[in-house]
Amino acid sequence: MARPKRTKSPKRASSPQPPAQEKGAGRPAVLPWLEGLGLAGLAALVNFYRLTAQSFWADEGNSIAQAMRPVPEIVVRAAMDIHPPLYYVLLHAWTRVFGLSEFAIRSLSALAGIAVVVLTWALARRLWGAATARVAGVIAALHPALVYYSQEARMYAFIALWASLAGYALITIILREGRARLALSDTAPASNQASTSVPRLQRVPPSHPALLLGRWDALFVLAMAAGMWTHYMFGVMAGVFALVYLAWIWNTRRTIPVYPRLIRVLTDNLAVLLLFMPWLPIALQRLQSWPRPSAPLGPAAALNATWQWLTTGPVTPPYMNRWLWFWATLVLVALWPWRRAGRRPHWLSWGLPVLWVALPPAVMIVAGVMKPAYLKFLIISVPPFVILLARGVLAPWEAWRWTKHKGRWVAGGWLVGSLLVLLTLQTLILGYYYYDPAAARDDYRGIARYIEAVETPGDAIILNAPGQWDVFRYYYKGSLPVYRLPEERPPDAKRLTARLTSIAQQHGKLFVILWATNESDPTGIMESWLDTHAYKALDVWRGNVRFLIYATMRTSESDAAVYTMDAQLGNAVRLERAAVWNTRVAPGDVVQVRLHWRARAPLSRRYKVFLQLLAPGDRLIAQRDTEPVGGERPTTSWQPNEEIEDNYGLLIPLATPPGTYRLIAGMYDASTGERLPVQQGERRGDFIEFPVQITVTRPRVPPPEEVLPIRYRVDVSVGPVRLLGYNRYKRGFRHQPDTPIRPGDFLHVTVYWQAVEAPRDRWRMTLALVDGWGNTVAHLTDDLAGAEYPTTEWAANEVVRGEFDLYVPPDVRPNTYGLRVQLWRGDTPAGDPIPLGTVEISP
Repeated sequence: MARPKRTKSPKRASSPQPPAQEKGAGRPAVLPWLEGLGLAGLAALVNFYRLTAQSFWADEGNSIAQAMRPVPEIVVRAAMDIHPPLYYVLLHAWTRVFGLSEFAIRSLSALAGIAVVVLTWALARRLWGAATARVAGVIAALHPALVYYSQEARMYAFIALWASLAGYALITIILREGRARLALSDTAPASNQASTSVPRLQRVPPSHPALLLGRWDALFVLAMAAGMWTHYMFGVMAGVFALVYLAWIWNTRRTIPVYPRLIRVLTDNLAVLLLFMPWLPIALQRLQSWPRPSAPLGPAAALNATWQWLTTGPVTPPYMNRWLWFWATLVLVALWPWRRAGRRPHWLSWGLPVLWVALPPAVMIVAGVMKPAYLKFLIISVPPFVILLARGVLAPWEAWRWTKHKGRWVAGGWLVGSLLVLLTLQTLILGYYYYDPAAARDDYRGIARYIEAVETPGDAIILNAPGQWDVFRYYYKGSLPVYRLPEERPPDAKRLTARLTSIAQQHGKLFVILWATNESDPTGIMESWLDTHAYKALDVWRGNVRFLIYATMRTSESDAAVYTMDAQLGNAVRLERAAVWNTRVAPGDVVQVRLHWRARAPLSRRYKVFLQLLAPGDRLIAQRDTEPVGGERPTTSWQPNEEIEDNYGLLIPLATPPGTYRLIAGMYDASTGERLPVQQGERRGDFIEFPVQITVTRPRVPPPEEVLPIRYRVDVSVGPVRLLGYNRYKRGFRHQPDTPIRPGDFLHVTVYWQAVEAPRDRWRMTLALVDGWGNTVAHLTDDLAGAEYPTTEWAANEVVRGEFDLYVPPDVRPNTYGLRVQLWRGDTPAGDPIPLGTVEISP
């Protein structure tokens, strides 16, 4: 195709040009609609994929509770909250039709997210043409922030929807005015190429239809009002669109009458205000009374957090920060003053996206409300940011595609390479969000299922924040009493401790769920009391919520097994005696241990205490590591000759094989992990041996699969046994499962099995590391759950885990190896080896 002749544009030709590829010559008019439907289909695949894989979290629980109420009550309760009621009303109507399942509740946001993708495509088409629209649509469909909030039962996908819809209406209004002064119709030109000539401008009469209020003004008003009724942050968009339209009025004041357009902007914004007026007094009151962030991010930190959020979204793989420069490069390329087929783009094409992206975070920074929890408000800026990214991909190609020098090939390489890199990065982030437990929302579903699996009639549940009640009630179907403590804010220490004392006396085990403790109990009164007066058995994070299990304090040691230990740890610590309760337990129960320490001299280092249950061969069955007294009394605070009474709860994990196990304890340096040497009578070592054994019995009911802590799930049946999944990590690094494994280390593998039926034969397995040629470099052979509990003793439907340490020889070359397991029925291999993923052996 011949290169079009470049024509210098006169200064007065400052109107936005109709999209160059809006409707190609000879192309059916339905093609743009097919593009939009295709992008909607892509967005639907991404938004609905694993829609219910993660649990609802606390704020989603609030959405559910609101949706279940009558509309008048929704409005009343929203007036006491920090969000207007429109989203809750929409969700209320939606759930009346589709029900209250996780899929039904989240699907409303998923549909809003699909609409955002299509509107982003339409906006890009209006501003830059069909090519930019296609690229922007694909980027939007895979943008991590849009996908994340399209899978959350909150209003954030909707504020992006209303903003995109209002922006589209405004751009359409401006284009109609621009075409009026160019004597063009309200449809795009038939040519597939950008126009290279500039039509003569004409003065637009005040009565021209493009200057009269019409359906696009109505759409703009309704979208803006809907946004105001959805989230208070949406008010910023009124400023963005007003500034853009006023700049357009000023820029075209010589050819388009100013007065009718001032009437338009005033009328549209007044209509929005009138539609929001019933809620305006409540909005002002809530914004004034709502607590401001005590420590908002400074300007530099806020800009850095904003950039990372806009590029990688709310959940980011740790390695992705090193790629932030790539997004910055795309935006810089997008803002470069490229010429498209002989003329520069109109300022509105880049001015609107830039202002739209920049103003919301700027307002938050100036107002002093920028903090990590509020970054999600920036979803309002994602559509224009996506358009800028699309321009960064396409701009060099559009500028140099008609040239005959090397620039054409460079631009083509940039187009293909940058788009592939961007989509690859977005896909990696989505994979991290979909599958990595570190990216999961607060797991109230898993917590509730676990409690239901192990609870006994004498147990109880404690929630520390009112916002947890709705989401926990959605999932929990058990019958345990639920206490919401503290009962007031700020908590009254005397009243709170009295309630805890009463609860502990009534219940044998407490399941404690902590969320937003800085607001509910900033001084930690409740947790400090529990650490001192009960036996903490579990303390784990499930997203941003902590799940703790306490066994309650025994009143005396008269009903315990009490032992004089006389163990010396290092030079300054002595374990004088120990008391053990519950020496016969089932999985899910807690062994209670009280240790009496005495410091002989001041301690300058902080030490952690470990408590372990070991099977024959020193295989680890259960473990509890923490600083003394649940962290309340670090060893650096011990005084010489002071006796420290230290309580521990050792939780027996689910699927623990029945058997009799050893109990040991010790101390290690909290910073280096080095154990203190132990002298116990004539015995020397690095741990204390208790003269007691713990017997684990078979549970009454097998635990449900979903509550098992399986990181890598598998579903393979061989004969009467079924492989459910496995965990693997460097031995001793369960808390850091991604710690590199090197030659000479032990690879610890936990394998979960279920007996489909009671096995009659003794089944064994070989666990092996193999190289790319299938050669075995390390292996072990053992019973599925250890020789102490062979499969001939398993019951039908029983769930059992096996703990194995696979030694990696020192001569193994650093590389990627396959991990696989081969089952044996007696001496005969059963089936093919089952792959268990790959293991990286580091130098």
